[in-house]
Amino acid sequence: MLFYTFNYDLNKPSLAASQTKRLPSAAELRAFGLPDTGKLTIFAQAQNQLLLRLTNYADKFDLGMNPPTPYIKIDQLALSLFTLANPGSQ
Repeated sequence: MLFYTFNYDLNKPSLAASQTKRLPSAAELRAFGLPDTGKLTIFAQAQNQLLLRLTNYADKFDLGMNPPTPYIKIDQLALSLFTLANPGSQ
């Protein structure tokens, strides 16, 4: 049995949609050049420092003998991550 010493509904912060933090959607990642067979993993290294790991799981068996090489717009991806994590800042 759990007991809470506060009212969850009273203490719930009300944030506008523009103030909520989120990660890029699949459509946004596709716009930056990440293929459908790709994966983005984000690791926090230190304050104001991230490690982005981009993995492409495509192979010759799935995509044929000469699969296209994906090119990622990494500067736009980093800027998008910053603006999504810090809403309202430029």
